[in-house]
Amino acid sequence: MSFSISIEPQELQRFNKSMDKYSKDVQKGVQNEVQRAVINIERNAKLNVKKNDLLGTRMAVAAGIVRNIFNRGFSGNVKSTHKAAVYIEQGTKPHIIKAKNKSYLVFKTGSSGSLKTGKFTGWDWVRTKSVNHPGTRAEPYLFPAAEKEQDSFINRLRKIL
Repeated sequence: MSFSISIEPQELQRFNKSMDKYSKDVQKGVQNEVQRAVINIERNAKLNVKKNDLLGTRMAVAAGIVRNIFNRGFSGNVKSTHKAAVYIEQGTKPHIIKAKNKSYLVFKTGSSGSLKTGKFTGWDWVRTKSVNHPGTRAEPYLFPAAEKEQDSFINRLRKIL
């Protein structure tokens, strides 16, 4: 999952030509601020997604958050490569989970306890062909990280330009 602002190729060429008007110091300053913003978004997204991680899924999602710098250092993006990333960011609607590779779904439920301590009571095995999943609420981590960086990034660019 990635969020980015797309720029048409002709607009990108126009931007590159406009940057050529500036001194090398200004260009380097803009490149540094783009890199700084991308690093900040990546770091904050990883911190955001790790909150409330009981099953370890969010840690895996955080590990899949990557950043890229391109277009001579004037552009960058941050994205998550983990398949569960979009479900954490946007949530899921209620849905039915059906057995696919076997005749039945088999899982434990009804426990109380702690994953941290490993002590549980009241495990019950369930065997069923399908379950009605209630859905999950969205817990955005990537958009808030980008929004948090936006104003300070713009202010830093204004100082350079």
